[in-house]
Amino acid sequence: MRFVQTMMALALFLAPRVQADEKSVEILCLGDSLTAGVGGDGTSWPAELSKLSGANIVNRGAPGWIPRHLKYRFYLQDCPVLSKGQLRAIPPQEYENRIHQPQINQVRSFLEDGMQVKIRSDKSGEVEVYRWESQSLANGDGFLCPDIYSTTTTRGRWVRQGREISGESPSPKAAAICVIWMGANGMQADDVRQSLSEILAELHSRSIRVLVLGLVNRLPSESSPDAIASWTQWIGECNEVIQKLAPENYLDLQAWMTASGSNAGSGYRTRDWFPEATDEAVAADLRDQAAGIMPSSLRPQSDITHINATGYRMIARLVNQALRERGWL
Repeated sequence: MRFVQTMMALALFLAPRVQADEKSVEILCLGDSLTAGVGGDGTSWPAELSKLSGANIVNRGAPGWIPRHLKYRFYLQDCPVLSKGQLRAIPPQEYENRIHQPQINQVRSFLEDGMQVKIRSDKSGEVEVYRWESQSLANGDGFLCPDIYSTTTTRGRWVRQGREISGESPSPKAAAICVIWMGANGMQADDVRQSLSEILAELHSRSIRVLVLGLVNRLPSESSPDAIASWTQWIGECNEVIQKLAPENYLDLQAWMTASGSNAGSGYRTRDWFPEATDEAVAADLRDQAAGIMPSSLRPQSDITHINATGYRMIARLVNQALRERGWL
């Protein structure tokens, strides 16, 4: 059994890379700093996935963003046509209100003056172009106000510019696959549930295949037992939500990296990825895994909350394998 597991890990590590000129499939990657590649010294898992899969990658990794903010970003950048309800749900800016990470709360802005989107008319079904005007106070037909706004006191309106003319502006290239890794910012199960379900509904309506990655407990191993237990609980609650929303296309990274879950005993092993690792490093990883924490060897030396280049390459190989097992590549 040990020999088979080692050979599987080696095959994953040595997976062939595809030349850039062979690329055809478009993959949209949604996520936070882990998708952007923070901590990887220029390496990100979407970039590595492009090399392995031969796909054209659109990387929407946005450091620090919580699930609903990823949803807003997805609506504005990756939906060819929005409904009025989807557009109204996007506030111009919002305070993050990170319950579990209050020390890094900040205001996020989503709308820029002059931004344009396409909206399907509720009455005619035609596609209309709307423009964000941050100083507008106008109301009535042809003006849309974000739901959280007061229609009389708060500035900023979506202003109808007219009907879209066929061929007037190119639509964004449609992705064939979307890989979503929401990260752990915010970690509120209700936000994960609502935001992910809305993103999935939009993608499914456009027949886009979706793979959703589970969250990973990245709390440092020197944290207190109570903190580790709390973070493990929050991660578990969010992963339970994610798995229920995408039961057939859920990749359990927490289980693969640690000693718990369906992949326990067959996932990450230090020397498969770091052949020259010391006995001390292997022992430290085993302690982390037993505690349900991402192994120390996958962390950058100067950054305890992200993943290093080897970790991102590992994620890319796991995603590439999952996409190929489903026959999507």
